[in-house]
Amino acid sequence: MRTSLFTAGAVAIAAALALAGPAQAAESDAQLSVLHGVPGLTVDVWVNGERTLDDFTPGTLAARSPCRPATTT
Repeated sequence: MRTSLFTAGAVAIAAALALAGPAQAAESDAQLSVLHGVPGLTVDVWVNGERTLDDFTPGTLAARSPCRPATTT
C-alpha cells in the first residue's frame, strides 16, 4: 500500500513538472487603466517614457488603449 501511494505521488509530481512551462510575456499591446486616489495631488502620468495624462486629478479613472510594450536595450 505504501509503495503504491509513493509511486502515485511520484508520478503526479513528475507529470506536474513535465507539463509546467516557463512564463512568457505577451507580444501584443496591453490595456492600461489608471485610478488616481491621492487626495489633494494633481499629477502627470507617464507610460514608457511618454506623457499620457496631463493634470490628472484625484478621483479620476482613465483608460488608455492600447499601450505599447516597453522596449529593452
